[in-house]
Amino acid sequence: MHEYCIIVFYSSQHAMYFENKLKYLNLNVSFMPTPRGITAGCSYSIRFDIKDLDKVIQEYDKIKFPIAGIFKVVMMYGKYKTVEKLK
Repeated sequence: MHEYCIIVFYSSQHAMYFENKLKYLNLNVSFMPTPRGITAGCSYSIRFDIKDLDKVIQEYDKIKFPIAGIFKVVMMYGKYKTVEKLK
C-alpha cells in the first residue's frame, strides 16, 4: 500500500506557481494528472508526501488560490484504493 497527498488546482498557472514555491522550500513535490474520481473537467494536481501536509497547508493559506481540495490518496497494486478529501 502506498499513500500520498495531492492538492488540486483549477488553473495550470496556479499549480505551477505553487509547485515552484514548494520546491523552493525543499519539499518533494511533482505535477501529476488529477485522478478521475476527484474532479470533472480540467484540473491540475501537485503530489506531495503526507508528512509535508502541514507545511503545504501553511503555504497554501498564504496564497489562497481557488482549489478543488487537498486529498489523501491510497494506492494498492497500482490502483486507487481510496481517495479522502482532507480540506
